[in-house]
Amino acid sequence: MSQGRKLNPYYPFDSELQYLMAKDLSTPTLHPQNDIERVAVHGKYVKDEARFDSYRHFIEKFDEMLRCQSLWQSYTFADATNSTPWSTGMRYWCRDTLAVLQEMLENPALADKCVWQPEKNIDGNGDRIYTDLHDSDWWWKMQVLP
Repeated sequence: MSQGRKLNPYYPFDSELQYLMAKDLSTPTLHPQNDIERVAVHGKYVKDEARFDSYRHFIEKFDEMLRCQSLWQSYTFADATNSTPWSTGMRYWCRDTLAVLQEMLENPALADKCVWQPEKNIDGNGDRIYTDLHDSDWWWKMQVLP
C-alpha cells in the first residue's frame, strides 16, 4: 500500500475522480450493486479515469485497503453467573490494539496531528489554556510519577 501511495496518493484507486466516486457510493453505507454498476461502471457521464471495469473491480479496491489493516474479530460475551438476561450470547467485535496503533503511527496523514509530550499553552493575558489532554496538568503529573 505504501509503495502504491508513493506513486499515486489515491491508491488503490486509479485517480482522484475514481476515489471520490467510490467514496460517494460507499458512504455512509455501500450502495446496492445495481446502483454501483449503473453509475460507476456503465455511467455514460462518467469520465474514463473514474470508471470501474465492473462491480467486482469496484469491490477489489476496498479489499486491497482491507488487506493492509488488522481484521475485526468476532467474540461472544458470556457471563458465567447469568446474573442479567443480556449477559450471555452478546456478540461484539474488536481489533488487535497494537496493530491498530501501528496503523495509526504509520499513517503519514496523522503525522502532524499527534502530540508526543505535554504542553503549557498561555493566552495573551498570561493565563494557562486548558483545551486538551496534552495541555492539562494531568500529563505533567504522570511524567514525574515513579
